[in-house]
Amino acid sequence: MKEKAQCEKGCGHLVPYRIPGSYFVADHKVLVRKEPSIKSEISTELKKDTPIEVIADTEIYEEIFPHYGTWARVRLDDGRVGFVYGAFLRAPGEIDVVAIREKANEWKKMNGWREK
Repeated sequence: MKEKAQCEKGCGHLVPYRIPGSYFVADHKVLVRKEPSIKSEISTELKKDTPIEVIADTEIYEEIFPHYGTWARVRLDDGRVGFVYGAFLRAPGEIDVVAIREKANEWKKMNGWREK
């Protein structure tokens, strides 16, 4: 919370700390980086629902609007280690918000829904 109070533009959604363990990639085309920063070189790209192991939460906060959270140090299936922004990880049993949003948009199209 101390870090959230320091946001200059508003912090958006605060993403919780990620404990070590098994997770899934929560969004389409999630980037794995060499260092815990949006400016770091990209190692690879992962698809939604790819299983991934979190080794540790870096406790390095960054705002990637509309999220505000930390980077997770992760191990890929091939043994390589990199960093993924914590907001793009989903714990087993955690709600799949991306799938819900996609199904809602599909329903809106099928039913002629118009935004006001």
